[in-house]
Amino acid sequence: MAAGLSEPSQEKARIARGSGAFFTGSALAQAAGIARNLLVAGLLSPSQLGIWNVMVMIVGYGKYGDLGLTYGMNKWVPLLRSRGEEQRLRVVRDTTFWATIGIGCVECLLLIGLSRFLPAQYSTALAVAAVILVVQYVYFYLYLLLRADKRFGLLSFGITALSVLALCLTPPAILLSQDRMLGALVGWLVAYLLTTVYLLWRSGYRFAWGLNVPDIRQAVGYGAPLVVAALLGSVMLTVDRWVVAATLSAEQLGYYALGIMVSTGLALIPGSVANVLYPHMLERYGATGDYTAARGLVLTSMQALAAIMVVIEGAVVLAMPLLVRYVLPQYLPSILLTQILVCGSFFLAVASVPSNYLVSIDRQNSVVIWSIVTIAVAAAVDLLMVRLGYGVMGVAVGTAFAYLFHGVGLILYALWFALGRSSRVVWELLRVSVPWVLMVALAVGLTLFLTSGTTFGSCLLWTGVRLLLLGAGMLPVLWVTNRQTSLLTYVRSTLGGRA
Repeated sequence: MAAGLSEPSQEKARIARGSGAFFTGSALAQAAGIARNLLVAGLLSPSQLGIWNVMVMIVGYGKYGDLGLTYGMNKWVPLLRSRGEEQRLRVVRDTTFWATIGIGCVECLLLIGLSRFLPAQYSTALAVAAVILVVQYVYFYLYLLLRADKRFGLLSFGITALSVLALCLTPPAILLSQDRMLGALVGWLVAYLLTTVYLLWRSGYRFAWGLNVPDIRQAVGYGAPLVVAALLGSVMLTVDRWVVAATLSAEQLGYYALGIMVSTGLALIPGSVANVLYPHMLERYGATGDYTAARGLVLTSMQALAAIMVVIEGAVVLAMPLLVRYVLPQYLPSILLTQILVCGSFFLAVASVPSNYLVSIDRQNSVVIWSIVTIAVAAAVDLLMVRLGYGVMGVAVGTAFAYLFHGVGLILYALWFALGRSSRVVWELLRVSVPWVLMVALAVGLTLFLTSGTTFGSCLLWTGVRLLLLGAGMLPVLWVTNRQTSLLTYVRSTLGGRA
């Protein structure tokens, strides 16, 4: 880095490089993850896919069982480093590592015990998921430690490696297994094991044995509010699947699972940028105590991500009929509900930056409260849709509404602080909303008024025409966004890792 760069420019360069590494890794991981999910969906029956999806949710929930220990480490380590307390840092790192493994083993044994009381189709699957949970605890600890140390290059590689290994190992494991759903879980477990071992070796981290109870308590104190927020976020993202599982058939859960796989997979892109921005926003607020100190990071990132996401989501919506019809024909009922969920996930995706900003200024309790409100709204609307007879399609509509409700609420609240309680809040919300409104209008119009074709060739041709018209229709919005936020420069810096 050039010696003449100012401190803000140096920070911008660090953010660009970190975002570039994390964005690239997340994009590759997303592509591999979507490919893996499509292959799993094609190799499993809808009912097997429904059970697989439940196991994925259980593993996802499991990492919150440490009551915030790892999240507390993630916040405490940078704080100790800023004070020059390196020896104390190593003690905290070591004791939280071994405590995390201990907690994971206890959870594993509890789940294996529980599995003995479940029906056969769930019992063995839950036992395998319990083993995955232990390995995931170690992986997630390393993930947060690398993020706290701003080692985004290795972190990016680990994220990519996990998804690519899962893509390469899961389908063969399914085909070689007598129980295909169990084969999918075993393939996932091996991918986790290989990635975790590599990160332990490549990072150079060595953890001396030790359990300091006061340090464990303090780490939990730091992390408990954060893990509550994260756990509620997971509940919010899965309440729709619990409603489907409880009220509809396993087959319908499988149809719905495909839509969720696609819509949540797209959130990796803004999530990767938010992860890199988080420590920088935390440092800015910590240094000044000023809510507006990170205003530029919040506004620029949010507006640029909005423009990027509408293009990606619009393309996915228009390509879904071709993809499902000729790659996953058994999931034809999933087409429309997937399109609804993808459109509805826009504000949830863009809100990842405002959400991290609110945590960085110690407003995580507000995020928790809003998540609880959203969970109640989502459950009520989804159950109402089922009661009214709209089935899984109604749940998709209710979930899309809940995504919009949650995302807009977080964006408005974050803007209120970032802009210093300015009346510009509504204007800034409109700047990220207009591209989405245009994308939805174009996608609906192109779907209704342009034929989709009757053969593979004609379907491919008309899908291409739709995508070109979508791009042409979005150009004015993208041009205006670029004028306001230097979108192209932001994308080049992020993808290329240059300031």
